[in-house]
Amino acid sequence: MNKLSNKSRKDLQPSTFLWGQYRPDKVRYGFHATDAGSARKWQDGTRQELALPEGV
Repeated sequence: MNKLSNKSRKDLQPSTFLWGQYRPDKVRYGFHATDAGSARKWQDGTRQELALPEGV
């Protein structure tokens, strides 16, 4: 009898699909600063993008 098992079939593990979609080099708000100035610029821009609109 063949039993389906997540140990014998990695495609049955829930995280397998998610890790297959992981592309850290293509994220919109990824942190890639190399110095304090670019880190501040990233932080300011990201903070604005993540801020809730007025009235929410």
